[in-house]
Amino acid sequence: MKLKIVWSQFAENEIDKIYNYYLQKAGIRVARKIIKEIISEPNKLISRTQF
Repeated sequence: MKLKIVWSQFAENEIDKIYNYYLQKAGIRVARKIIKEIISEPNKLISRTQF
């Protein structure tokens, strides 16, 4: 069984807000790193649930 992560519009909007917050508070490198980590997190669920 192959799983797929689908991001809702709400989730995408929240990620944009998080990015903009960290962009203002800590700079572009930190903002990009945090967003990259958030986006990659669901992949851990996929790899754990495949048989």
